[in-house]
Formats: sequence, C-alpha cells, structure tokens
Amino acid sequence: LLIQGSNAVRLTNTSGSNYFQGTDGAQVQLYYGGATKLTTTSTGIDVTGDVGGDSATISGDLTVDTDTLYVDSTNDPNRWFGNSDVHKLIW
Repeated sequence: LLIQGSNAVRLTNTSGSNYFQGTDGAQVQLYYGGATKLTTTSTGIDVTGDVGGDSATISGDLTVDTDTLYVDSTNDPNRWFGNSDVHKLIW
C-alpha cells in the first residue's frame, strides 16, 4: 500500500475524525479519538497524555515538571533511592 500526497497525507474515519496526518517536510501527528496524542518535531516528539513503557533509556538531561517524582512502584515520595547507606536521591 503506497499512499502519496503533494503536501500532506491525512487518514480519517468516515465521519472525518483524524487518525494520522503527515505534512511534507514537517510534522507527523497521530490521533486517538480525534485528539492529537503524538507529534513529531524538529527536535524529537511531543506527547499529549501519559507515556507508559516497560523500560526507558535516557541519554542526556531529564527535566521533570512536577512536585513529586516516584522512583519505584510504591508511589512513596519519601522512599530513599539506593540502599540505606548510600542515598543517591534526596528531596
């Protein structure tokens, strides 16, 4: 299946809600329920909503825009990161 467009390609359902939109030389957008969930940018991606996964590897800086960061499944913000003798992450 080859789908081509001169400036953009858009896939919709029969009522016109977007599934996918790609713009030549620019962003690609993926939709869920007609709402944009993932957009490619010149520097990476922009995600609207939650991101889930089995693991993550981050090479570079990580900025977390929240008051609480959970580092394990207990959701306890007071839990130490590392063993009791070596505290690597302290709020």
